[in-house]
Amino acid sequence: MRTDARRLRSACEKMAAWEWKERKMRLNKTILAKMKENHQGLARDVNIIEESLEMVEDCFKLVDERDEDFDQKLQDIELCLQKSEKKLKEQEKMADELQALSATLKETEEGRLDLESKRSHIQNEKDELDKKKQELEKMVIEKEEELRGIKLYNQQEQRPSCGAKVKFNLLQSLQEWELEEWDENHAKFAFFMKTVELQISFFPMPAGKGTKASWEQTIDSIKLKYTSLENISSYQRKVHTLMKRCISRERLAEICSTKADIPKVLEDISFKMFKAKCVGDEIYRICLGHLITLNEDRFVVEFVSMKAFLKFVLDIQLDVTLYPSGVTFAVSLKIGHCSQTEIEEALNAVKHGPFYLSRLVETADKLLEEKAASAK
Repeated sequence: MRTDARRLRSACEKMAAWEWKERKMRLNKTILAKMKENHQGLARDVNIIEESLEMVEDCFKLVDERDEDFDQKLQDIELCLQKSEKKLKEQEKMADELQALSATLKETEEGRLDLESKRSHIQNEKDELDKKKQELEKMVIEKEEELRGIKLYNQQEQRPSCGAKVKFNLLQSLQEWELEEWDENHAKFAFFMKTVELQISFFPMPAGKGTKASWEQTIDSIKLKYTSLENISSYQRKVHTLMKRCISRERLAEICSTKADIPKVLEDISFKMFKAKCVGDEIYRICLGHLITLNEDRFVVEFVSMKAFLKFVLDIQLDVTLYPSGVTFAVSLKIGHCSQTEIEEALNAVKHGPFYLSRLVETADKLLEEKAASAK
């Protein structure tokens, strides 16, 4: 029994060992198969990861390219913005210039309407002046007859008295002045169509003096009286403005101390009035086509051209008694791309002489026409 039991035990142990070995082999095979399966899965995962990494690299490259394109487009946009800002500033500048030009055009239109009203007024004044001219011509003929009579009388007498000589000197200037009142105490003379009065007061004549001595009667006061500007024409106002600058009461008092000096005063006033009328005629003709400002010895003319896109101002300082030599001017450029030096050179080329102001304005007008023609 023991022997059988040992054999059975040995057989059981062998059987158990074989079964364990067989089971171990099956387990190892299962583990190996599982490991192979896991290895294959991991290999597939590694391939997927490698492909994903390549795809990620491609994405990064694509993103970098997009970033470069985006940066380039940003630079282009910035350049476009800078150009747009520059154009915007130019447009704002042009808008300001157009606004200034529109204001100038508005002033020009107002000036044109004013000139149209003045034209009708001037026509009426012209008719009145024609009538007055005829009356003055008749008066001149009468005064010339008187002058001839006085000359004949002086030639016959061959001894012209002091009083006759003074009267003769007075009559020589009758075209510029008119005697309105004369007595022992005062005298009153009218100038420039009775718009200017010269009032002279005399000191009382000492008793016992003869008629000839009355010409030695001293002057008490000399006054100049101008008609109100509201009651006279535009042309007369300009002449008055010029006269007030060149005729002073102090100067008249210096050259006139007695009655015998009255012809000197009348001659001085007549000369300056003649010069003022000449300059006033030119200024009056200029104002018919331009906007002007006249203030004593300062004469300002504006020149504007839409076609040439140009506006400048000519500021003229003038001395009526020294005209045309006593004239200086300055140019001020307001609008446009023309050189101020070019304008000054063109005006400086105008020579002093008769109608100097008119020729200055004509030269400036020609310059505007040339600039307008070249701007087309």
